Amino acid sequence: MTRELAWEACVNVRDLGGLPTAGGAVTRSGSIVRSDTVRGLTLDGWAALSAYGIATIVDLRSPDEVAADRSLREGSDWLVDGVPAESPAERHVRTVGAPLLGAWTRELEAFFDRVAAAEADPVGSTRAVYLAILGLFSANVAAALTAIADAPEGGVLVHCQAGKDRTGTICALVLMLAEVEAESIADDYALSGPNIAPLHDVWVNEAPDEAERDRRRRIGLAPRQAMLDVIGELEARWGGVEGYLRAAGVSTATLSRLRRRIAD
Repeated sequence: MTRELAWEACVNVRDLGGLPTAGGAVTRSGSIVRSDTVRGLTLDGWAALSAYGIATIVDLRSPDEVAADRSLREGSDWLVDGVPAESPAERHVRTVGAPLLGAWTRELEAFFDRVAAAEADPVGSTRAVYLAILGLFSANVAAALTAIADAPEGGVLVHCQAGKDRTGTICALVLMLAEVEAESIADDYALSGPNIAPLHDVWVNEAPDEAERDRRRRIGLAPRQAMLDVIGELEARWGGVEGYLRAAGVSTATLSRLRRRIAD
């Protein structure tokens, strides 16, 4: 089974299954999928999502992002309530809002820009931003992982906007909990860079000046080493992913449910 999935109008979709674990097994396929935002999916895209067995969507975006997407086309907010009549999909897809950064504000954006700008290169910038997310928003991290663990039977889709930063952070924690090797986690994360590049390049080219173009280019990168560094810092600061998640408030029972969902 291929890990990368083709859902029309999404560009960054892949299954977290099929990755080797320290115990010699592989992560479970069809259980947790990561993607960029699904709000623009065509009807064929929704049909592919449904056919893949996705029963729950965990949306990591901020409320203002969700509200903006709902105005894209009439009926585009159907995910909250069920399937639109014109959709070929017959199942209902349950959506759980788990905004990883809470409400997105100009102040928060400026804070992350300062965190990134203080580093010498894109690897350092990305690492610093992810560690800031893990440190400042641990309760939201716990809520997102609990939503995945508590989802009813069926596949779970996790997404944000591009499927790189917020989704990448949450999925890395899930894979760490499943004892996937750091190198494989970093490989999975790094796939997002080229996947989103065609769309991201448009955003870069729309920037009003070179300084903003440089900022946007940095935001679109997915440097593999940055994820390796984040994993190393989790080990150094919290003794590993379980220590971090327990400190964030994730219960033992929830950790067990999350492991069972991703690991055979």
